[in-house]
Amino acid sequence: MPVFRFVPLRRAGIRLTILAVARALSRRPVALAVAMALVSSLNAPPSRAASSCGPTYAPAIKTLGGLPAGTSEASGFTSSSRHPGWGWMIRDSGHPASLYAVRDDTSGGIRAVREVKVPGAQNRDWEDVNYTVGADGRPRLWAIESGQSGGTPYIYEILEPDPATAKTATLLHRHAYAYPDLGYANTEASFFYGGQLVLVTKTAPGRVYRFEKPLSDRTVNRPAFVGTLPGAIRISVARLSPDKSVLITATHTTMTAYRSAGGQSLTALMRSQPVVVRKVSPGDNVEAGDFIPWAHCNFLLLAESKTTYWLRSL
Repeated sequence: MPVFRFVPLRRAGIRLTILAVARALSRRPVALAVAMALVSSLNAPPSRAASSCGPTYAPAIKTLGGLPAGTSEASGFTSSSRHPGWGWMIRDSGHPASLYAVRDDTSGGIRAVREVKVPGAQNRDWEDVNYTVGADGRPRLWAIESGQSGGTPYIYEILEPDPATAKTATLLHRHAYAYPDLGYANTEASFFYGGQLVLVTKTAPGRVYRFEKPLSDRTVNRPAFVGTLPGAIRISVARLSPDKSVLITATHTTMTAYRSAGGQSLTALMRSQPVVVRKVSPGDNVEAGDFIPWAHCNFLLLAESKTTYWLRSL
């Protein structure tokens, strides 16, 4: 079996060379896999730590491969701080109450997805997922259920499992919620600000609500109305940058970035106007996204069609 030695390569002009080598060695599966992995890595944007994010982003880049077969209808995505390079995806109604561990976000596509079931949870319409670390030092995933299916929606608080080995995850709490002035509304976008969960309704414009008290599983939790977000028209994604200065939102086809001009507060961020708007996909139905790896500025968007897109911070 031949031995392969990796050497530094320039990006320009080598993609076709690698593909030519792959074709020549097509009868050797290992060699072909190595060559295709190199092509994929050339498509990946360079990763940048979040000393200061954006707010300027390059045009969206469609990644190689996208999500694997059998993982369509991604509705939420968040990156992991405990397991760098990993992220967690959920799927909406009609799919199991499961988390999906996503690996290798910087290779120009998604290399693998593992299903991790959440016993005791019910997926009526999971539309977003967030990540925090609790006061006990244990990371949590927050699966947000939309209210558009009727009945009382819930927020599922789940202990983060090991993405490489776990088959099940521990459900810590199920928190019922309702809006104080809307009843139940379609909600597909959320993020944490200052340790508090923020929801953005899928309306025009988006209405922003914040849970100002710790969530309880003994009552219906009602967030306070904070205001509307300018230019947020029926958004399905909302994520705050690691340095808390940039908010990225996305509809099914467009990405928008906001930058706070009035200090580090949620209300200041909401008063800001969009600083960049990018068309992303004409018909892929973008539903999920997050900054990844954790504490970096590049943004990965996931569509229900299994297509994925990179947004590189400039």
